[in-house]
Amino acid sequence: MAARRAARARARAPARPTHFLCIPLLRRQLAHNVAAFRADVTNINSAAPLPPSAVRPPGTMHITLGVMNLAEPARLERALELLRQQQRQRQRQSRLCLTLKGLRAMQDPAATGVLYAPPADVEGQAAGGLRAYCEAVRRAFIEEGLMEPDGRPFVLHATVVNTAHVKRGRGERLMLDARGLLEEYAEHVWLDRHEVRSLAICRMGAQPKGTEGDEAYEVVEEVRV
Repeated sequence: MAARRAARARARAPARPTHFLCIPLLRRQLAHNVAAFRADVTNINSAAPLPPSAVRPPGTMHITLGVMNLAEPARLERALELLRQQQRQRQRQSRLCLTLKGLRAMQDPAATGVLYAPPADVEGQAAGGLRAYCEAVRRAFIEEGLMEPDGRPFVLHATVVNTAHVKRGRGERLMLDARGLLEEYAEHVWLDRHEVRSLAICRMGAQPKGTEGDEAYEVVEEVRV
């Protein structure tokens, strides 16, 4: 009986994501600022130093539009074709720019595992242009049945800290009281007036890159927009 219940639960559970859709962000300015942040918050002389593995490597920086299970070759090909359609639809439209400024918590700032830099439209751009574009792209993948709506508010974010990458005892996760960090970095500019140049589908699971401790996600396909 227990085995049958477990089997039914697995059948109802959504398939584990294998890929994600994103706006890549790696730029020299952002890499420099993330490296400086890491040096600051992991300093053993600071009030509450973070483990270095909690700070995401510069090569992993992106804005996530959604996650997908593309384990089946047919689903992957559909997703890639839809990505190419987004490229064709953006032609002759005005460019979008964004600025990453500040630091926010995904959960209660007094007990959170994820801190992120929120993107915003650059001044002079059509109001809500960046968010409207991201929501439209995301909606296209949901309507195609490639991306599952999870019912939570869609938050544009570039993850800076994620304690899920800190190795601890099984089932344990480091939770941070990030209130001081959020106040300290409230006006910090990570990336200024960055032009949104591409969309990409990447494979889940960052891999080592180079010899400086950086990591990057495998890009399955990237298109200019």
